[in-house]
Amino acid sequence: MTEAQRTNLAQGAGTDGGRPLRGTLVRLIRYIVVKGLTLFATVAVGICVTLLIVNLGGYVDEIFKSQIAEQVGLMIYGGWPEGAVEPERTQIIEQTIWAMEEAQGLHQPFLERSG
Repeated sequence: MTEAQRTNLAQGAGTDGGRPLRGTLVRLIRYIVVKGLTLFATVAVGICVTLLIVNLGGYVDEIFKSQIAEQVGLMIYGGWPEGAVEPERTQIIEQTIWAMEEAQGLHQPFLERSG
């Protein structure tokens, strides 16, 4: 081994193929950032697709509407609304169903509710 090679080894040069440590750190940070953004995008798309699949083409909305109808039916069976005559009673029931559906967000488009 020559004197120049010993001096280079003592100073740390030549151990990493001539590349400085800074270049390695930049490549490592770039890799981590790109990998993180890719994973974030993949998870975001996966969640959106899952929401679309879970909605079952609007069938979940029908399930909620059925639950509301059942609740109102049980309220009527329990004596609600007392003392109301037939046209007024029907209007009160329809308004109650509408308000319960509105509270569940069933009158908004699916993408607005899930977004």
